[in-house]
Amino acid sequence: MAPSTRLESKVHSCSELEKGHKKLLAVKREGNDPDEFDAKIKDPIHEYEAQVKALKEKQKKAAEEETQPATEEELHERFPSRGRACKSKAAPPSKDPKGDKKKDVGKKSNGAQKDSDGPSVALKAVPKPKEKNTKAAEEAPEPSQPSKRLRKPPAEAAAKKGSPDPAAVLDEEKAKLRAELEVLQKKLEAAEKKKPTSSRASSTFTPPGRKVSGPSPATASGKRRRGADEAEEAEEPEVTGNDGDEDEPNTEAAKNNRLRRICEVKPSGRCHVSEEIHQRWKKGGTDRLALRDELEACGWDKDRFVSTMTKQREKMNKTVRTKKRGWYTKEKMKVKLGWSKSYIAGVVKFCERKGNESLVKKDKYNSDINKYHVEIDEEDESVDEDLERYVKTSTKAANAPVKFKKLNPKRTREDLVPAEGSEPEEDENSPQDAEPVTGIQEYASLKKFGDSLLSKTTKLSDLSGQLDEAILEHDQDSPHRERVKKSQKSLEAAMEILEREFEAVEKTKVEVEKLKGGKLDDAKAAPLIAKMEDQIQKTQQACAKVTTAEATAKNVLKMLTK
Repeated sequence: MAPSTRLESKVHSCSELEKGHKKLLAVKREGNDPDEFDAKIKDPIHEYEAQVKALKEKQKKAAEEETQPATEEELHERFPSRGRACKSKAAPPSKDPKGDKKKDVGKKSNGAQKDSDGPSVALKAVPKPKEKNTKAAEEAPEPSQPSKRLRKPPAEAAAKKGSPDPAAVLDEEKAKLRAELEVLQKKLEAAEKKKPTSSRASSTFTPPGRKVSGPSPATASGKRRRGADEAEEAEEPEVTGNDGDEDEPNTEAAKNNRLRRICEVKPSGRCHVSEEIHQRWKKGGTDRLALRDELEACGWDKDRFVSTMTKQREKMNKTVRTKKRGWYTKEKMKVKLGWSKSYIAGVVKFCERKGNESLVKKDKYNSDINKYHVEIDEEDESVDEDLERYVKTSTKAANAPVKFKKLNPKRTREDLVPAEGSEPEEDENSPQDAEPVTGIQEYASLKKFGDSLLSKTTKLSDLSGQLDEAILEHDQDSPHRERVKKSQKSLEAAMEILEREFEAVEKTKVEVEKLKGGKLDDAKAAPLIAKMEDQIQKTQQACAKVTTAEATAKNVLKMLTK
């Protein structure tokens, strides 16, 4: 291998090492982020170690090539002018054979000297021919022989010239990188201790000139999904009455989904219903179907559905009285119970009193002896209890409009008076009230019912006046006048019915006031409730024609005002 070629390879290797070192320094300036440690520090170290190994192999191969002698053809190809110079410098042969030998030795020593223009070439002298062939020997080129001397290794030559050894430089760089590796590993361990649950970022080293790709669609969708869950936990929307749907669900899946959104536990841990209803929905089967039927009966309204089952907690203080009784004869009362004769006489007198016949009976084995049912001992105990109960309200009551509402003459509800032929409805499937209606509640309902009758009378009177004003705009011969008169007569009859029933309600109220004596006791509640309910039913039946008359009058008024 030529010296210039070896020198170029060394310079190239050193420049590569210098570039790698500059690259590492640039990475270090960016920051010692533990997450980017593997990609930016460890990988370049392995790359540099591979370069060092390859460089050492090249040096070893070059040293082996230097030890091998170059052939004559290689020398002529590389240095053609040098071959001619060697030929011209060859001395003519001498007649003295001893002198010829000395000249040959001198040629060998001169040929082995180092030349600055090219590599040193050792030429071996050709044996001296006979005197007859002297001219032929002078004309023939002298064969060149390679030098047997070994050249110095590249490291020693580089040290002699003053240039740094690439292997030593690489070893020094490896030592520096390993020291930096230990420091960064300690920083990484400290960061992991501070943030044990933090997720490691997927940051990689991006070579210069290459674009950094964005997150994959799957990763982006996952982040959006996690963000949606966090937003739902932070602020969960309320479920409205129809759950965001204007129409009622018309399929089984839609009905089940509507019930699920009301009864399930949200990611935030909140539930719109009580734990008892949630467990029933979670159980499934007939319990879930029953809840869905209840929700459908409420018109798929969440608030009404929840109000049908409320949980009440009551704290009660009750006194428990324990009494011990038994059948004893007079003799046993004296012997076993230790009572005195006077006390026994009082017990016998109490048991034989009229109305207490059940406290005395004959002995089973001797009919002449009487036994008395007496109280032996009595104990009282006070107990505080916390009771939890579910009060289930009627779905019909939850859906029904407010009744007996007192209204002014300009605003009256038409649904306060029942339609013609209507009767009190009874829902056999609807749950019963948890508590019976008290007398006070029924009395308040009766008063409101009377006030609604009075308001309805005022409204019908206003409607009759509007018909009079509307007919004035028409001619005397108009066919609408007959219809207006008929409507007014129907309204007058309806108002008479309302006034008569109002008087009946007021009469019932007076009777109730007398019966309750200023205070409606629960003991008197049953007959009073029955009386007031009977009056309300009679009034509803009597007012059946009122709604028909009012509807007819409204149609006539609408026709006149067109």
